[in-house]
Amino acid sequence: MELELFVETGCITSDIALSIVEQVRKLVPEVNLKVIDVRTANDALPEAVFAVPTYLLDGRLISLGNPDVNDLLRTLKAGSAFHRDRRGG
Repeated sequence: MELELFVETGCITSDIALSIVEQVRKLVPEVNLKVIDVRTANDALPEAVFAVPTYLLDGRLISLGNPDVNDLLRTLKAGSAFHRDRRGG
């Protein structure tokens, strides 16, 4: 399960997003977290990314702007259960 966070250096809401994902990293360590700065990204941005911060879970938009931490945790835990079921675990 991969959580991608698209941010822009110097943006206050992106700074908040980084704080949120640090909390998530501690509470849901099985999530592969990628933080992408839109100004320095080498690859083309996904179509869903047109503002920052943007959160994608396995390539699917889950939040445009910062979500409530508890809502994000619920989404990730539901996604984690989905991935376990698909692997048969």
